[in-house]
Amino acid sequence: MKEVIFGIIAMGIVGAGVYKGIPATSAANTYKMTPAQAAEKLMAKEIVPDNRAFHSAFGTLEVEVSTPSPDKVVFSASGSHAAALCEATLIPVETTHVRIDTSCDSSSPSDGAAQGVTQSVLAIGFHEHVASTMEDRPFNESVVMAASTASFAKEYPGMVKDAIGMDMQMRQMKAEEAQRNQQ
Repeated sequence: MKEVIFGIIAMGIVGAGVYKGIPATSAANTYKMTPAQAAEKLMAKEIVPDNRAFHSAFGTLEVEVSTPSPDKVVFSASGSHAAALCEATLIPVETTHVRIDTSCDSSSPSDGAAQGVTQSVLAIGFHEHVASTMEDRPFNESVVMAASTASFAKEYPGMVKDAIGMDMQMRQMKAEEAQRNQQ
């Protein structure tokens, strides 16, 4: 009988929790600070170029940080081999919290078939940069490496398809050029 009563109480607690739902202030990417405080924190964080894989969101690129509007922090990264533009959008949650949505876009002349993975790795690294900054902790390269590996595995079939397509185009162009040279 005790088990039945305990079970009914437990189900009532779980049911009430599901009915009420998770508060918006405990959602992912949500931090206890105002958007202005979050922007200030992101602007103040030093970004040191690093050529070791997964040790920095932007690798060896030089980064300039700006706030074009109160709800946005923009990270513009560039170097001799690539360029990236990442944004942290600051969304107020109630009056005491901020949710930060991240997005990135990049380009590199050498991306080719790996462009999807390059974009994913940049987005993963930038998300970790923002999270580590907001949580006052070091950048966690293990998190970035694990998530990037999963992204690579997901993108690999498409990369192979794109690489084969590029190879076929190159062979066709070479054959057409050889034909023109024979004439």
